[in-house]
Amino acid sequence: MNTRAILLTLIIFLAGVSAVSADDNRFMGSWKLNLSKSKLPPTAVFRHSTATYAAVGEQIKVTVDENDANGRAFHMEWSGKFDGKDYLVNGNPNFDTWSYRKINDDVLLFTVKKNNNIVLTRRMKVSADGKTRTNTGTVMDAHGETFSISVVYEKQQ
Repeated sequence: MNTRAILLTLIIFLAGVSAVSADDNRFMGSWKLNLSKSKLPPTAVFRHSTATYAAVGEQIKVTVDENDANGRAFHMEWSGKFDGKDYLVNGNPNFDTWSYRKINDDVLLFTVKKNNNIVLTRRMKVSADGKTRTNTGTVMDAHGETFSISVVYEKQQ
């Protein structure tokens, strides 16, 4: 084989590995909140939530649809990488940026900021069977009070 053919084969192989790793990410897909299994503070505003994670090019796109206790709907979109850097989030006046940091194939650390201040942190873990995602951490309410939370999502697809 000549050098050009070897190089082309290597590029095709690496592109395939990259695509497979995005497809194999256990966080990809649609997740629906199971409110009965979740432990939320009394001031928690959301009562319905669906989150969808999809690979788009070299980034991850996260789309979240939530309804608060009053039925008000929020549609949030975030695109970025699981690299711990802040990326803008659109669709909720309570948040400016989200960041995700991959710890391993099953765990992400998630941080939400408003005006450069952390308002929410979560450790997101996918179960061994890949059917459940549990988010544990803290959230700050509108009065600056911090609460521990455990939010359970079930995979839809």
